[in-house]
Amino acid sequence: MLDQETMYHFRYKMTLRVWHPSLTAAEIENSLGQKAQVTQTAGDKRISPAGHPLDGTYKETYCSFGGHALDTESESIESAINRIIHDLESKTGFQKIMDSDGKVELFLGLFANRNIAMTLPPALLLKAGQAGVHIALDIYP
Repeated sequence: MLDQETMYHFRYKMTLRVWHPSLTAAEIENSLGQKAQVTQTAGDKRISPAGHPLDGTYKETYCSFGGHALDTESESIESAINRIIHDLESKTGFQKIMDSDGKVELFLGLFANRNIAMTLPPALLLKAGQAGVHIALDIYP
């Protein structure tokens, strides 16, 4: 019998996303020891992705980290999620984000040209849940 990764080879992209009601984007970046690709700080004037001013201000801070395309031959999704959660938990600033009403999410984009299937084991879901990390899936044909 083929293992799950051999049967269901596909590409994926995992992005760490953080929302916070009051910390600045710079504080979140410092807390996690990473530079975000996209940042918006609560209270700052809104701008379009092209840099044009928009009405209003951001209601909360948002940071998006990572977003590198991977495939199941280079690293399994389970392994990548485990690695990222372990890395987050090792950062003292992560708990500060969580304890002050922050939301942390692993956004997982799945790309395949046919039907795919995957299973996230209970231990991994428990680990994510205990850390307070949401897992979001988006599947693309």
